[in-house]
Amino acid sequence: MFFLVLWIGNAAQAQYVRAWGNNWFGQATVPRDVGKVRDVAAGGLHTFVIKGEVAVQCWGSNEYGQFNFQASIGSVTAIAAGYFTAIFFSGSI
Repeated sequence: MFFLVLWIGNAAQAQYVRAWGNNWFGQATVPRDVGKVRDVAAGGLHTFVIKGEVAVQCWGSNEYGQFNFQASIGSVTAIAAGYFTAIFFSGSI
């Protein structure tokens, strides 16, 4: 069973990601350079964060092309992850 829990700490100031659970594909190993994030989404095998206005960082498994998004996606407003998928929303919510 794949299990991952993510938490964004200290929402009033800087927001940092902490992860724990199954880490077979590195999805719970938060990179040292992830820094401050605005949003986070975890799939079964992968994790995504939005940093700043447009930067998306991902880690874990890319076996099903989860990381293969276009650089021209623009300003990413929201992100969601399914077991093998990722969805980015660009625009106003």
